[in-house]
Amino acid sequence: MHRRTFLAAGSLGAAAALAGCGGIFGDADGNGSERSSEAAADGETATPDPAAFSNVSLGGPANASVGEAVSIPVSVTNTGEQSGTFEATLSIANGTGARNESLTIEGIEPGATRGTEVGPLNATAAGEYTLAVEGHGATRTLPVGPARLGAGESFALGDGLRVAVRGIAFEPALFYTTDGAASPSNGNASSNGTTDPNATAPRNATTVPVVTAGGSPGGNASSATATPNATIDGTATANGTGVGNGTAAPNATVAPNGSTAPIGPPTASGQTRLFDAGTDGVFAIVRLAVENAGDEPATFEADRLELRDGRVRSQLAEGAPLHTLAGVEGGPLTTVGLEPGGARTGWLLARLPRSGATNPVGITAQRDGGGPPDARWVLPPEGGTTRPLARFALESLSAPERAEIGRVPLGITVRNEGAAAGTFRGLLQRRSGGGAWRTIRVLVDGIGASATARFEPSLEREFLGSATYRVRPFGAERTVAFTPARQAFGEPYTTPDGIAITVGELVTARSATTRRNGQTTVTDSPEGRQFVFVRVETEVLADRATDTGYADAFAAVAGSESYGRTALTEGEGTIRSPVRGPRYADLGERGGGSFTAGWMVFSVPATLSTNELGVRWAERYDAGWAVAEWSVAPEANVPDPPTTAGSANGTAANATGENGG
Repeated sequence: MHRRTFLAAGSLGAAAALAGCGGIFGDADGNGSERSSEAAADGETATPDPAAFSNVSLGGPANASVGEAVSIPVSVTNTGEQSGTFEATLSIANGTGARNESLTIEGIEPGATRGTEVGPLNATAAGEYTLAVEGHGATRTLPVGPARLGAGESFALGDGLRVAVRGIAFEPALFYTTDGAASPSNGNASSNGTTDPNATAPRNATTVPVVTAGGSPGGNASSATATPNATIDGTATANGTGVGNGTAAPNATVAPNGSTAPIGPPTASGQTRLFDAGTDGVFAIVRLAVENAGDEPATFEADRLELRDGRVRSQLAEGAPLHTLAGVEGGPLTTVGLEPGGARTGWLLARLPRSGATNPVGITAQRDGGGPPDARWVLPPEGGTTRPLARFALESLSAPERAEIGRVPLGITVRNEGAAAGTFRGLLQRRSGGGAWRTIRVLVDGIGASATARFEPSLEREFLGSATYRVRPFGAERTVAFTPARQAFGEPYTTPDGIAITVGELVTARSATTRRNGQTTVTDSPEGRQFVFVRVETEVLADRATDTGYADAFAAVAGSESYGRTALTEGEGTIRSPVRGPRYADLGERGGGSFTAGWMVFSVPATLSTNELGVRWAERYDAGWAVAEWSVAPEANVPDPPTTAGSANGTAANATGENGG
């Protein structure tokens, strides 16, 4: 596209003719007087030489800006012997073309220097202009820089489009959402995870829980003084330290202390990812307003704007579109078509080095897609020479080396090492074995300058084996080995299927009395053995039909030994002695809220006391083994089951297929 150029002349004025009368001039060496004498003797009249012009010069300012009115002084000397009119052509060129203007100065007396001003001139495009008076050797350059604008001032891009930079905000990291599959982690800042179905309760939840400091959604950051994490809206200022409008986001909750605490962006059915600017960078969110003041449809392209030391982004990590950013009000203004009279507000995203963000930020615009910028907005820090920014660091990630399934005591402390309050955004991720990372919690909270926030997310782990945890965007990792859930008799355990299992009374006896089909039978235990009677209750907590638990998933345990059920458990009928009640039966799939209870009978060595005995439930899922154990003193730690093909401590991969980034 040809660049619309040149200095538009507001006026090209010429000096008024000067009054005066001709005269006879003599030369400095006397030749003139001699010739006059001879001419007089011959009776002739001498004719003065005509006007001649030299010493043409061009003045004016050393430089100018687009849109600035300037005038160019032009002067010339009449070296002839008669008054005359100076006529010439003033050429204005900038490398892509030239514009000529007629120049006239009338009534210049012999020996006199006269001048005029050309202008006012107004440059419509930046660049270096060459001004020349043709044929007279007078030339000069006039550098024209971009128009200098402040926040809120608009600039005409051409084709009827006007754009205004309204403000800027800075964030170390941002959330965005995707609906694709998890991708393997490569350790860089853009790698993060996807929704983990193993991480939420109830199990059919479709979102990743959001955790604020304090441990649960709605928690509060200790010592944090930052504004709550409202969406980043149009109130962003040139200072960039205020990322919101000071009000709670629509989905905010009230913290235990009554203050409003952010719970982060909605994750809906997508997968929350983290877009991190890195330790030496920061994201700039530039607020824009664009309007079409022309008579024809026009399209605004974001590539007309640039940030000093930064690049306006057209997409996020891994090719994700800009509109997937969460918590940023409005839409990206990358390519916007506008009808006559139409207007849009929105934002552009760029990454800047921290050194560039702390200083005044320059944003430039180019009218025709080539050459130097034609406009430049300067957004200086407010109230100082440098702009303070938040900078977050992981102070601690604490986790035990071993923990029971269902219980993950995890603690995360984040410190704001920056000079300004800000919003910390992070992801708690987990992976098992050689799998990939999967996001299980979204972490977000405001943290004041030099303050810390403590996150204590309520986590559950449903399967045996080791799992590694990390907090993005940091690199620290902690690995936890998960052992069977252990509880006292009478305490419930909830399975991955959403079934609450409670193992209650445990009674030993050498014989059992049962009744079936109207007949009573007494059965003695084998020599050296005894019967163990265990009451089992199951309740379907899930809101869907679920298998209530299979009887063969239970075993009596003592130390490293396990003992299976006897035939007394099987079939219909009831147990009459030493306990009374129905046998526990596999009832198959039952609806939500269904309750089942009954007795199981095991055969164990007669030397074992009830204090030495426990009950283990173990079931294999696609994810691996879920195991729970009941005993009189669960803190005594019944040994883990052996890792064998039929044991409850198999090492299968985690059911969630943890292979997200």
